[in-house]
Amino acid sequence: MIQDGRAALGLLVTIYGNNGISFVFRNKDLDPRGVVHRSICLAKGYNKSIKRLTNTNCLSQPVDIWLRPPCRVVKINTDGAFSMTRVVASSGVVFRDEKGEWLLGFSRSIGLATVLQSKPWAIYDGLQLNWDRGFHEVIVESDSKEAVELFNNGWDSFYSNWLVKEIRTLCRQQWLVTVLHISRRANKVADIDAKLALGGQPGLQVFPDLVSEALHQLENDALGTQFVSVSV
Repeated sequence: MIQDGRAALGLLVTIYGNNGISFVFRNKDLDPRGVVHRSICLAKGYNKSIKRLTNTNCLSQPVDIWLRPPCRVVKINTDGAFSMTRVVASSGVVFRDEKGEWLLGFSRSIGLATVLQSKPWAIYDGLQLNWDRGFHEVIVESDSKEAVELFNNGWDSFYSNWLVKEIRTLCRQQWLVTVLHISRRANKVADIDAKLALGGQPGLQVFPDLVSEALHQLENDALGTQFVSVSV
C-alpha cells in the first residue's frame, strides 16, 4: 500500500509497524482508528509530494530530498554533531511549516558524549519544545537509523534513565507524533544547527529567527532541490 511513499521515506511504521522507523504515541484517550486514518492521510500527502517532485508513478531509488509536511502539520528535523578533537557532542533541531518556512530552531551543547548519544537529545528537545508551543500533529525526522530504532524499540543502558522517562512521557501526551528515518542530504539544516553548538557552553540555545548559516539550505529545501541516490 502506498508503495511510492515507502520507497522514498523508508518504512512508515505508523502504518506498517516494521523496523522501528516510526512511533505513534500511546494515549488511551485517542481513538486508534482515528490515529490510523490520520497516519494514512499523512503518508498519502507525502506520496503526492513525491510524485509532484519526481513526475513518476514509481520510485526505484530513495529520494534524498526534504519534503514539506501536509497542511497544519509541523515538521521537526533533528541531528547531532561530534568533534573528534575535543570529544564533545551537540544536537540541533529545526521546526518548519507546510511551506518549508522556518518556525523555530535551536542547538544544544551536550559536552562529553558520542554522536549517537546526541541524536536522542535532539529528539527529546524537539518533542519538548513542540509540546510547549502547542503543535498537535508533528513529523520528526532523523538521519540516524540507530537513534530511530532505539526510539521505537527501546533504549540502551548508556542513556540516562531520566531522558528515557521524559521522552516516553512526552509521547503519551494527546498528540500525533511520527518519527521517520531520512537521509543526511535531507537533513542538512538540522546538521547546521547542531554544529553551531559544538564546543560551546553546555545548555540549550533557541533561535526564534532563521540563522544566517542555514539560509541557503533552507531555501533549497523549500524549492525542492533534490538529489537521487543511485546504487551501482
